[in-house]
Amino acid sequence: MRRVLHYLYAAYDLAIVYFFANGVYHFLWKNQAIIKRFGVVATILVLIVLDMLAVMLWNVYLRHRNTTVIQLSARRKFLITVVLITLNGLFVIAFLQAALFDYFQPFAIYDPAIYSTLYGLILLLGKVTIDSVRFHVGTVKEHHYLPHINVVLLLIVLVIWGAAQTDFAMYDGINVTHVFVQGQDNYGSYRIPSVLVIPEGSSLASGDDLISDRILLFAEARKNGSPDHGDIDMVMSYSDDLGQTWSDPSFLDLGTNKLGNFTPVFDADTGVIHMVHMRTFYDDSNPNGAYVITSEDGGLLWSDATLLFANVGVGPGHGVQLENGPHAGRLLVPGYDEGGLVYYSDDHGQTWSMSASSNQGDETAIAILDDNTILMTTRANVGMAVPHGDIDKLFATSYDGGLTWTDSVANRSVPTPLCMSGLASRDGMVYYSGPYDYQARYNLMLLVSDNGGATFTPFVRLYAGPSGYSDLGVLSDGRLVVLFENGAVEYDQRLTFMIVPH
Repeated sequence: MRRVLHYLYAAYDLAIVYFFANGVYHFLWKNQAIIKRFGVVATILVLIVLDMLAVMLWNVYLRHRNTTVIQLSARRKFLITVVLITLNGLFVIAFLQAALFDYFQPFAIYDPAIYSTLYGLILLLGKVTIDSVRFHVGTVKEHHYLPHINVVLLLIVLVIWGAAQTDFAMYDGINVTHVFVQGQDNYGSYRIPSVLVIPEGSSLASGDDLISDRILLFAEARKNGSPDHGDIDMVMSYSDDLGQTWSDPSFLDLGTNKLGNFTPVFDADTGVIHMVHMRTFYDDSNPNGAYVITSEDGGLLWSDATLLFANVGVGPGHGVQLENGPHAGRLLVPGYDEGGLVYYSDDHGQTWSMSASSNQGDETAIAILDDNTILMTTRANVGMAVPHGDIDKLFATSYDGGLTWTDSVANRSVPTPLCMSGLASRDGMVYYSGPYDYQARYNLMLLVSDNGGATFTPFVRLYAGPSGYSDLGVLSDGRLVVLFENGAVEYDQRLTFMIVPH
């Protein structure tokens, strides 16, 4: 029986090593392109795993020999038990916080590197607990220290790598500015970008006329880092000089509840901004869903919120207004509810209706083509924790002003991870921005289509490193502007603005 237990313990140890080794393998394999000192990081991680295996095999040998490693009093045994269980429990919690919520953002959340390493940590916690309890109650005289130091080293290596990693190549655009940066104004993270360009010459409802384009940037200001839920506010900054200077950030706070997925549209006929967005009330004080606030002075002051539709999704990104055709003046804001759709208003935002939805997808962006056709792109609604094969971006089309949509179809020329993307049109061309990869949120590309979105080709690489959500706008002179998530290690480290030259 003792020999069987030894073999079971050995198998348990090997399972821990396997999960850690598998996690290291997937981490390195998936992230070669975004680890600058790949050889150094790979060598250290592999040596740590090999050392872990060697120490565990040595422990198996000691058990087989029934060798007494140390002898301690019952009191010290109890203290060791408490300390080891606590420390390893903290390791698991720290890993959950780092891997699932923050640190490993460069690649997809479902990535096997995260779950494999997590399984290893949980098994290690169980192993330490069993060994410590057996040692404390006296069923064994020896206590074989598992290689806790290797787990610590594993995490330390990743933290040092994250601190030492420098920025990747960024496109040499005009007025490149990191507008919202992690830690700024005591917010842990800024995510989910939105761009609204109010053209020069526009008359605002307040009576002011713009003598230049006003560029408004919106984002989610997240108090507690990257998690999608929690205390999340709206942050806004604007520029009246094409991004050379920016206003101080202004915030809209909903207490400890969530404001998110900001999707503004400017009504050129009335001079009013309609900001459709999502609100989540954790205290159930109000319905969750799509709300709208308005501004008559170009985004400086905002009205109280009005509920549009409960339990639906919005954008994120920006809305559009039809200028020609039978539905001229119609406001369109992208959204989703079991497929991509739009919220539309034919009375300048007095009332809103919901279109039919496409057959699949969630987060949505739209653009108007020259023939008044509306192009929609949606994110595939594959579960974030479900492994999947290659994903191509979904596209649908409306020929009746956004009332109905064709089925969403995967576009084989637009590879994408699970990620929102930007969409805009100008001069008969359609532009798309998003990570150009099937798995990881990195390598942000601007793509272009000259056939109404049927196919896209790479136009410029905006950022070669970790990069996520983005939104596009068009200036009065036809140049594109983009606001996008990026960083040296994580794509949620900052939001960067730039103008893309002709």
